[in-house]
This record gives sequence, structure tokens and C-alpha cells, in this order.
Amino acid sequence: MAYMINRLVYVVYYENQMELANANDSFANHIADYNTMNRAYQGSVEQVYSKGILVGYGDTSFRGDNQLTRAEATTVVLRLLYGSKREKQSWAAERKQEEKPNFTSFALQYRTLTDAQRRQMLFGNPNKTYFKNAAEAQGYMVNISIPIWKLNESTGQKYSSTAYITVHKLVEKEVKAIFNDIYNSPEKFPIKQIGGARYTDALRHSWGCAIDINPNENYYINYKTGATVGSFCYKNGSSPYCITPNSSVVKAFAKYGWGWGGQGWSTAADYMHFSILASGG
Repeated sequence: MAYMINRLVYVVYYENQMELANANDSFANHIADYNTMNRAYQGSVEQVYSKGILVGYGDTSFRGDNQLTRAEATTVVLRLLYGSKREKQSWAAERKQEEKPNFTSFALQYRTLTDAQRRQMLFGNPNKTYFKNAAEAQGYMVNISIPIWKLNESTGQKYSSTAYITVHKLVEKEVKAIFNDIYNSPEKFPIKQIGGARYTDALRHSWGCAIDINPNENYYINYKTGATVGSFCYKNGSSPYCITPNSSVVKAFAKYGWGWGGQGWSTAADYMHFSILASGG
């Protein structure tokens, strides 16, 4: 249920993500069985608890295997639909845009369009759902230069550089703005590897509307099989290349309506991945 509610909140209602009010806090301090629950659902439980939609039992435990009574289910539905019915959590805060962009990104426009309108804009055909190869995508993709920080791993010094990435022309302006924000942030987040459009599946990379950053240090993990692409992420490793929830990278993408795969889904998490979907899918 937590996963379904989380999807509704961000994919249908486009509410802002929540985060801990204190960066040194932990969700385990507020959800008694957090460390023992299936990690496939931790991200969703974090969000619905933070929003006061689900509040758990008296000991703050979630007990995900328990069934809801009809009365409990009714309460959850009311809290989902009406923000005034939710329980305020003093330890949580809404992750808001620090600064509004001076134009409307395609990621934000996308939320207001019908499927047919989206496909017409992306692929020139209301019945098409992805590009199968670079030849099909020709005329829709652009290769752009972006400013980045690189890291001299021997000295620890960061230095200015330029990277090149292929994206859909509809997102060219916002992608440039996102990386300008990352570059100009005091964090000076270093980028070792970056990837954009590719045509290996039917998902957002094949649209030219997804970007992967530092894949080795921000892995993809399938919770069911344990399969990974990359070596680790900030949760189980330490590296200046790791992307964290409060990093300038996540904030810059969120500012323009892009979601982060590191917030997780029901079966996987993808810490390297950003896309125009609010869910980061």
C-alpha cells in the first residue's frame, strides 16, 4: 500500500518529496521497524510517513504484513486526498525548490499533457512510444556541452572541465540549466562519467529524457534478484562521486521537475539515474 500511495502522490498529484528536517537524523528513529523491513519499500514508507498519510502503530512500527481494517483504510484514503487530514510530522520537511526557474521545463509541461500530446512532441507520432535506434531519433536529439567539475584523485583537487551529452531537443534548455546549477553550486560535485540517450530499451533513455551520472559509485540494484550495475551507492559506500538525497545534484534536477531513481521503486533503485518523470523512472 505504501508503494501505491507514494506513486499516486508523486506521479498523479505531483506533490513535492519529503526529507528529514535534520540532515543528521534517521528514518529509523521514527519508524520502529525501519531497519528490518524489505528495503524495496523503505523509500515509499519514508515518504508516506513523512507526509502523515500513514503513521503506523502506537510504537511507530509499520508492520507491513498486517492487513488494514476498513476503518483504517478509510482514514488512509482521506489523508491521501485531503492534506488537512494528515498528521503533521515535526521531524519531516517538504523538499521545496530553492529557486524557481525562469522558464517552464519540458519535465513540468509533460505532467499537464495527454499521452497522445506527449508522444507527438517526443516522437512526432501519437502512437509511438520510444526510439528504437539512433537513426530513428535523428532530428530529435542534440549533442550538447555542459560545464562540470572533475576530480584529481591523487591530489583531491577539483578542476573545471566540459562534458558532452546527447538528449532530446525538447529538454536541451533545462539540461543546460541543470548542469549550470550543479557547476555553480558551492559543492562543486565532481562528475567522472555521464550518459544520456541510448537505445537499449523502451524507457526514458531511448526518449533522450534521462541522464546517468557516475554509475560505478551510484549503482542500480534490483531488490528481488540482488543484481547490480555499478559497485555501490552512498548507503553502503563512501566516495566524492556518490549522489546523496540532499546533494546539489538532486536539488538541481528537482528544480526543473526531474526525478531521481535513488528514491527507489517497488523492485529496484537506480542512484545514478535522473529522468523527466517525477518518480525518476
